[in-house]
Amino acid sequence: MKAFSRRAFLAAAIVISLVGNGHSRAAAPAVRAAEARGYVGSQKCRACHPDKYSEWKGTLHSRMVQEFNPGSTDANFEIAPFNKGEVRFVIGGMDEYDFVGRRDLKLIPFYWDMGKREWVKQDVYNWIGECAQCHTTGWEAKSRTWSEIAIACEACHGPGRAHVASGGKTKVIRSVGSDEMCGRCHNGTEKEPRQGVRIAVNHGKSLADLRADREARGECLRCHSQDYREAPSESSPTLETAKYGITCVTCHDPHKRTGHPGQLKEETNKLCTDCHTAVKVEVGSGARVRQPQKEMIEGSMGIGLENGIVNSVGIRLEAVPNSAIKKKVTCSDCHMKYDVPRSAGTMPNHLFKAGTPSGSYRNHFGETVPYNSCTGCHASMSQERFDAYQKEVRDRVTAIQKKLDLAKSYQAQARPADRGLYEHAFTILSFVRADGSFGIHNDRYTKDLLRAADVYITDFLNGVPDYAK
Repeated sequence: MKAFSRRAFLAAAIVISLVGNGHSRAAAPAVRAAEARGYVGSQKCRACHPDKYSEWKGTLHSRMVQEFNPGSTDANFEIAPFNKGEVRFVIGGMDEYDFVGRRDLKLIPFYWDMGKREWVKQDVYNWIGECAQCHTTGWEAKSRTWSEIAIACEACHGPGRAHVASGGKTKVIRSVGSDEMCGRCHNGTEKEPRQGVRIAVNHGKSLADLRADREARGECLRCHSQDYREAPSESSPTLETAKYGITCVTCHDPHKRTGHPGQLKEETNKLCTDCHTAVKVEVGSGARVRQPQKEMIEGSMGIGLENGIVNSVGIRLEAVPNSAIKKKVTCSDCHMKYDVPRSAGTMPNHLFKAGTPSGSYRNHFGETVPYNSCTGCHASMSQERFDAYQKEVRDRVTAIQKKLDLAKSYQAQARPADRGLYEHAFTILSFVRADGSFGIHNDRYTKDLLRAADVYITDFLNGVPDYAK
């Protein structure tokens, strides 16, 4: 716990008593100091951007810190273990409410759990010393003062004085980089890491991963670069000039409530499968399938195998949608399973990896928690059963690959119809591997595909004596 000096306390007290919801008394020393640093307040932004202001007012950012009053929280103070007269600020409102004390500006040692509808004891934090820098706008560390409570326009776009004075000709800060913008607060601290830090180890690497791919093309940037996604078509960045991979704002709208959890831009599955889709699977020698998770879950490769090449046993593949679709299971239910300590759910983890029955990870409270995406639907699922499901598929993939390796040197000289057998087997195996779940996304369809691939490549090898003459 950092020391909280009397001088700093008095400076903060001046701000709290005079600033209120922004610039309520412009003559206040702290407000003048904020103005001297270029902050003008969200009301100035509202004058020219009323629609953006209205949308922002509907977000949790605008209400992250509120002056305490009867309408600022639904907490039940009739059963509170403290006197509500002690409260100066209300914090949060997504899954809990925290309260800042009027006397010492520390978090009161009880929060209101919105899911359980009960008070829960917690550690005491020095709010102004450890939290206010991300809960306020225009924070100045030396004096521990701010220009506006909550996360207002200038918290992300920077001081607006020059922008206002120029009539909008001087641009405000605008960035699609999560480290530059969202990460300043959503990465948290070493003591309390938050979820934004996760993106750097997966989606944040998407641009670097693309550049490392020898088959990378410019159009791939649509799913690998946020600045490409946002740029006008006439000035789109290239593989060489793009700056950012997938960032927070690829999925989240920072300005408004969208009707989806976490201000997501689209419904969860649609958002994920916009990029995690093969779009069109092409059959050909060496044709590589990329990101076919949408097609695997829907149980349709989209290459007409059921009406295509005839093989020795007349395989007819039919679309087999994953049963999870019918149960309304979303990608995030498995790949972004919620933290467990607080009942209403905190933030989904941003590892984007599905948990296994024996999995765990460090959540944003710094606790090691179980990370099991399976047992919510499959209560009896064990790690052994999970591994066995994948092992069966992996073993079949390995066996088919050995046959493909054996056949590779012969496929160029094969008859066109026979060459199709090899190419279909190759494409199916590429599809299964690129999906990456080894049966978990769609067990039945995966096994149907591998059965077909095995028949195709076996039929091809049966003709090799003729090709080799």
